[in-house]
Amino acid sequence: MGFDRARLEAAAVRAAFGPRRLHLVALDGVLCGRRELVCGIAARDGGPVLDVAVVGAAHRMAEVGCDYLRGAWVFVWAGSSEVIGPVTDLEAVADRVTAVLTGNGAAR
Repeated sequence: MGFDRARLEAAAVRAAFGPRRLHLVALDGVLCGRRELVCGIAARDGGPVLDVAVVGAAHRMAEVGCDYLRGAWVFVWAGSSEVIGPVTDLEAVADRVTAVLTGNGAAR
């Protein structure tokens, strides 16, 4: 079986690499320490996102993306591109995501 470029590109493998993924993995590491949440990296529109859900309430979920805006990497809500916070403040971003999903924060 030879190399199949079309199959490789269709698998969205490029979404598995790069700074976006690295920042999302770092946020995933912080959020995984919060017992009320489950999360994992997925591909959306060819790019990586972090799917985050409340344990026992999968309908309460969000997708967090990472974009390079105005010269800096920031976390964004994947659906709206609204900025959540800078990649340099993982705890604050994790706090906001947790608050929004658990109902202890402003609706996004």
